[in-house]
Amino acid sequence: MMKITEAVKKIFHKTINNVYLKSSCLLQKGRSKSPEKQTIQDIRQRELELYGEERVNQQRLYESWVVKDSWSLMSEALPLLAGYDPGNKSLLKNDEKYRNKMIDLSRHAKQCVEQGLLPVTNPENKPEDWHIHPFNAYRWAAVSRIEMPEILTTLMEFITKTVKQPVIQDDSIIKPDDTDNYTREYDEDRERILGTALAILASYSERCRNNNGHVQTDKILEILNEKGKFWFGNHPPNLANDAIRDLIDKWVNTVP
Repeated sequence: MMKITEAVKKIFHKTINNVYLKSSCLLQKGRSKSPEKQTIQDIRQRELELYGEERVNQQRLYESWVVKDSWSLMSEALPLLAGYDPGNKSLLKNDEKYRNKMIDLSRHAKQCVEQGLLPVTNPENKPEDWHIHPFNAYRWAAVSRIEMPEILTTLMEFITKTVKQPVIQDDSIIKPDDTDNYTREYDEDRERILGTALAILASYSERCRNNNGHVQTDKILEILNEKGKFWFGNHPPNLANDAIRDLIDKWVNTVP
């Protein structure tokens, strides 16, 4: 498994702090005190003033997670990729949207692990015990077109591009050629989904429309789930339900 050394973590945190120092200059015009002489606490406070508490808290959350050597796929990686704090255990009990999102993502993740598209470090274990390197989780989510928080994307791109040399590579890491393969497979799955949606519209036109005659994505998905085996056989598309919905909805909404 790829390791992020303590030296790399120090570089990362130093760079992040430098970003805070520079961004604080936006609030320093007309003030005599130099931002370089301020404490990190002062700078963080100014970040709160500039960006708001929610964004700063999310920034701090992802800063603490992206430097870890591995994530638990089900209990840590999936919530983080979807924009949630894995430490907030009350979400499963109190947030129906979160529960449905995790069910959808976990089902998609299991399929990808079984098909070798998601390289967990211990595939022989039970799914709840699977672990994955953060970079692999991020690349998988990007290829699967899972909508991730902008802050996570920014930090992961920073690590992969800026803190590249000190990192030890090994065979568990997704290589560029693998990413090309995943992207190609995604494009093929996307084509299959759109082709199937067109076939459904042609064969079940009335069922796909509301009382006003407008095509409804949910109605297409209903038929797709009901009769998907006819079109896909034993090889369903490796796309999360949300990604399929967004794809169909995008094109349905382009109709004049």
